[in-house]
Amino acid sequence: MAAKGTGREITCRLPALRTLPHAGVRFATLDGKPIRGTRSLGDGAVAVAGLIGVAPGRKIIMTAHANGQAEAKIVETLALG
Repeated sequence: MAAKGTGREITCRLPALRTLPHAGVRFATLDGKPIRGTRSLGDGAVAVAGLIGVAPGRKIIMTAHANGQAEAKIVETLALG
């Protein structure tokens, strides 16, 4: 379900992200609280435009895993607009 379908508004944008192709991708706060999960596309692009309940300028963790590989990145969220 798209975030728009939940009735909750996106509070921040994400920068363009690329990771492992066809990976399970998870976003979490720095203290490990889950925010959202998705899958990356075949070229590794992460097609999540924004997050709900996360302030702009906040640092979060993005982890990805696929085919016995893993990757983690600290990502800073962006302001809307």
